[in-house]
Amino acid sequence: MAQYFTDFSDYPTGEPPADWRDAWMPGEHRLEVQEAPDAIGGRVLRHSIDANNRRAWAWERVPRGASRHEVLTRMRSTSGDSRFGVIVRGDGEAVRGTEHGVTCEFFKGANHTLAEHEAPKLELRQTLFLLVYSPDGEASKGPERPHGVARIWGESFFPWEPNAWCWLRVRVDAVGDALQVKARAWRDGEAEPDWWHYEVEDIEPASVGANGWVGITGQREFGVREYDVFSVGTEGDCAPMPSR
Repeated sequence: MAQYFTDFSDYPTGEPPADWRDAWMPGEHRLEVQEAPDAIGGRVLRHSIDANNRRAWAWERVPRGASRHEVLTRMRSTSGDSRFGVIVRGDGEAVRGTEHGVTCEFFKGANHTLAEHEAPKLELRQTLFLLVYSPDGEASKGPERPHGVARIWGESFFPWEPNAWCWLRVRVDAVGDALQVKARAWRDGEAEPDWWHYEVEDIEPASVGANGWVGITGQREFGVREYDVFSVGTEGDCAPMPSR
């Protein structure tokens, strides 16, 4: 059991953090640490994406191979048309179609057919998106896995807004031969809810990302993403909140 925490104040500004690694398709996206007066530690990790393919960065300070990872982050985007979040049990090579991992992302909500057409959702189009990437699923493309290696496990309305901080906590457990996922989000200034937006069992084989890493992910949409806090708990420890 262990806990890991950064508010990016321990990294120099104007360059990528040294212990974060470009982990999926390489290039055409950038990480850099920048000053931000409203950040908890005074600095943020800024992520810009120029390519259509999915992208991910791994935090190599966290050891691989745990049976449970919990990730907590405070994040925002400059655009309401955005897709950005965290990845747990990530793995794969720098080749499209080899990606592993569980991702939970704030999204502009284009996939309305996957959720009920509530009036607020159709107006705001802001959602919390849960996916699992597994190359073994490439052969089973279809309604459950329309993007090949990615399977969509949920898209629920969540009213995030551009330039506003939100929190996201994601927990992935290997239980027996399968993965279990819990995820919840809340807006900055609100209390963390005691319930989960997602609580899904037996979503994929436990072999998915079994030797994987944790980090951030996204795809090209408008705007720049900023991560203020990123913390991890392994093997039963919670991802810690900042002591502010």
